[in-house]
Amino acid sequence: MYLRTTTRRAGDGTVVRYVQLAHNRRVNGVTQAQVLVNLGREEHLDLDGLRRLVASIRRWTGDDEPTGSPSPQGAADRPQADGAFGALRVVDVRPLGAVWLLDGLWKALGVDVALAAGADARRWTSDAERVAFACAAVRAVEPDAATSLHEWVRRCVLVPGLESVTPGEIPAVAALVAATDLDLRLGAICPGRPRPPAALEAFRSTADRVAFGTRVVAWLAASLVATVEHRTGLPWVVVRGDLARIAAVALTGPHGSMTAVSEPTPAQRDLFEACGVGAPPRVLDVTLI
Repeated sequence: MYLRTTTRRAGDGTVVRYVQLAHNRRVNGVTQAQVLVNLGREEHLDLDGLRRLVASIRRWTGDDEPTGSPSPQGAADRPQADGAFGALRVVDVRPLGAVWLLDGLWKALGVDVALAAGADARRWTSDAERVAFACAAVRAVEPDAATSLHEWVRRCVLVPGLESVTPGEIPAVAALVAATDLDLRLGAICPGRPRPPAALEAFRSTADRVAFGTRVVAWLAASLVATVEHRTGLPWVVVRGDLARIAAVALTGPHGSMTAVSEPTPAQRDLFEACGVGAPPRVLDVTLI
């Protein structure tokens, strides 16, 4: 696991450097770099946030640096156990901030309660309400995503409470959304919200129900985005880009595993506060063995 930089020449001829978190993997016997997170342009990199994340991980492992850190050359010569963070090894890094914000608003609207009440747990391998949220979140966070929802949830972001999506569940979730009364508190939460899709007087087939449920999911995604823009006074693309730098880092070691979260900057905390959503905790979960 390492940081690497790539360069790109802009239209005006200047060279722009981008920073990525990557690791090497072998594909057909050849070592290739796999990018885990794009951290953005080098000049916009939140160095203090990265330092705080490293310091937090070191405190958790009891591997704090002594006062008066050694020189970079000394650090390079010092042996390290089990990866860059002492006894812990980074196994996954995914963006979290934008999804966390949308999830907080989703719950404020009461969508989670309404969908959970209408879902039959015996029919689902995943949580139906969580899958419905993922369907809405991907439309807001990555509207042009080329990957499937299954791959997006499994590899691209961290959706709280959801580890995977079975492709066959998505039409059933859309049908569930269509059958759920979502007369929510949008008037108070999202002034100037997008208009809801016109309800079908009668569903002539399951396909009609699925199509209507898909339109409702798109409307919910647009409503969440409109809420963010109304409360922050900023375009969603700006908020989304800023919060994308908050990452969830999965670590494992000889005594268990944990998921740590990079500490939000003051500006990022202001975005959460403006939307009435609490910032993510520094540690999402810990499993000891």
